[in-house]
Amino acid sequence: MTVTCKEFLASLGIAVFPDAGETVYAAACARADGTGSVYVREDYLDALDAELGLFPFHRDTVYRAAAAIRENAALSRFTVLLAETLRADAAGVQRCRDWTLPAVPEGEDPLPYEMTGFFAELALVREAAAVLRAHAVPEDVVRRTMAQLDWSITIFAGTRHRPGYDASRVRWTLHYLKPDILHIDRLEFEMKPFSGAVYGFRNAAGDVRLLMADGRLHHSGQLLGSAGCLDDGWPGTPWQAFDADFRETEDAYEGCPVENGAASRVRERLEKSEWTRFLAPGDPVLSVHIPAGERLSHEDVCASYRRAREIFAAYGYSYRAVVCTSWLMSPVLGELLGEETNIVRFQRDYRLFPIPSGGRGVYTFLYNMPDARPEELPADTTLRRRVRERLLGGGYVLEGGGVLTI
Repeated sequence: MTVTCKEFLASLGIAVFPDAGETVYAAACARADGTGSVYVREDYLDALDAELGLFPFHRDTVYRAAAAIRENAALSRFTVLLAETLRADAAGVQRCRDWTLPAVPEGEDPLPYEMTGFFAELALVREAAAVLRAHAVPEDVVRRTMAQLDWSITIFAGTRHRPGYDASRVRWTLHYLKPDILHIDRLEFEMKPFSGAVYGFRNAAGDVRLLMADGRLHHSGQLLGSAGCLDDGWPGTPWQAFDADFRETEDAYEGCPVENGAASRVRERLEKSEWTRFLAPGDPVLSVHIPAGERLSHEDVCASYRRAREIFAAYGYSYRAVVCTSWLMSPVLGELLGEETNIVRFQRDYRLFPIPSGGRGVYTFLYNMPDARPEELPADTTLRRRVRERLLGGGYVLEGGGVLTI
């Protein structure tokens, strides 16, 4: 009797899977049942590693997981099914937020079950590298970008305290395989539409001003609904929330200006004879991501910016600005750390603006404890200790945005 796609997935404890899986299921089964999963064969892994240096961090873990999957016909078939699903509709895999990898049976080693997603993604690596090379991306950047799949095992281990992978890792690392994120020396740069709720303006002297787009703002200047910014305030007082209400006329732009990551209710008018708009919501930008694990020295950061400009010029990607959204853009970090620390020095190169924020970024990216309570957080570095003290005192470290000004 033929096993349907839904029945096969259910046998692995998978209740939700991207729609394209149903479409490619028959062909994937034929491939897997004929030759097994090529993606876990040693010769395949050896060839990829020789071509791209694909496993600089977790080679032994990768090969151990591959050997275990080769011994499990169901997991081997699943890697082929997911690989074909990715080939058919990688964007759909990213959009489907509830799908999972195979469930780990009680008492078994989780590694081969969790790593199925990693091996399925290997089906896209050569094509992604070819796209980057066709756009004249330097070989060291190609290799470091593709190696972020391997680095994601480290990120998984940061919260789980063991090597592995999960569906959220697959969804994120697909960015490197589209590819729309490049790892360039110290930083990563993503090609995407600008999602910030601000407009950017520049004058002849190079000064930059930001005005909020339409939206409701807390009296603190943060977006209403962000952590600690939930109340609309008492009508007719300075603590009442207000509307940004951006306006453009024939002669000027008018709206709520942004300073140090917060909007002001005192509106500002920028004359078109003096100010040019260079950034609006939806414009193409380079969005900066800051990988963990290395120092954030200003020299290395600036070198990454310079090289990124050269690489994306050759790539042919036309963008309006370099931006960053992160807990590292929180204005309170200057109060907590001092102006000469690497983090604050990094931040000072940006014009800060508010974004919707739940204040949980530090839990995930600073402590690797996304579900923790403040009292559970470690205080083993100056940064962690001072952030913990602020959280214990009822304060927040809100995620923020920034537009690069250097």
